Amino acid sequence: MDVNDLILINSDKVRRDSNLMALYKKSFFDAFGYNPVCTGCTFSTDWNKLVKFVNSGNKVDVLISRNKIMSTFKLKKIQNKIFAYRKDGQTFRRYDNHFDEAFVNQFLSNGTEEQIQDRKKLFSVLPDSFKNDIEVIENTEVEMPTMNNTAKEIKAYAEAKGIDVSGLVNKKDLLKAIDAVE
Repeated sequence: MDVNDLILINSDKVRRDSNLMALYKKSFFDAFGYNPVCTGCTFSTDWNKLVKFVNSGNKVDVLISRNKIMSTFKLKKIQNKIFAYRKDGQTFRRYDNHFDEAFVNQFLSNGTEEQIQDRKKLFSVLPDSFKNDIEVIENTEVEMPTMNNTAKEIKAYAEAKGIDVSGLVNKKDLLKAIDAVE
């Protein structure tokens, strides 16, 4: 049963059947990206909203499981933190354990260049549409850091070159580790 079959059923039957209600909630979330605050309180209004949405030719895909939300990308560490981006004066927020393809694409596209680069560092595998960006960055030649660089810059250089500097914090030790490898 899909959402088209669901809206053909009388709304009273949907409300009284727990399986149909679960399908309704899932369909509503997939269509609008949020669950109603009180499903019982706003059922008739939200039901009509869903029916209009489906009848206007919009598609609601309710067959996607929650495990497939992060299919083409992977975060380095899920910390249950809220991440946000601003677009057209509006702020969009989402917990990192609820990231989906659309949010990640916007999250990695909107912001200053510095913010976007920092955001890309959160991912161990970027979405398909951003993989070319990393290849371009990897192929660019970067100058070897010196004592004039900050420890953070030196560490970023080492990580970009694949050098393990996890226990090192001061500039001198970081530069020695880089010199030993190169």
